Amino acid sequence: MDEAQETTGRSEGTETKIPIFCTFERSFDRHPIEVNVTRICYIEGNEPDSSTLYFDREHFVVVHGKAEQIRARIETRVWQSRILLR
Repeated sequence: MDEAQETTGRSEGTETKIPIFCTFERSFDRHPIEVNVTRICYIEGNEPDSSTLYFDREHFVVVHGKAEQIRARIETRVWQSRILLR
């Protein structure tokens, strides 16, 4: 299971994703935004220093930072959330 898709069992056969939020800067105006990283389907790196976070084919946000940096921040935030949930 992908760490960003941490789930908690509710009843047999049903699971709910635990929302994990991470703050990013929107690329075009550097405005801080909170993103529920459990909803991200994939990350696409752009030039020169931005990445697109896709939630599905039609819903996305472009944030400041290279894809590797964004992924590392998400992984760190997910790890921190897992520690807090224990």
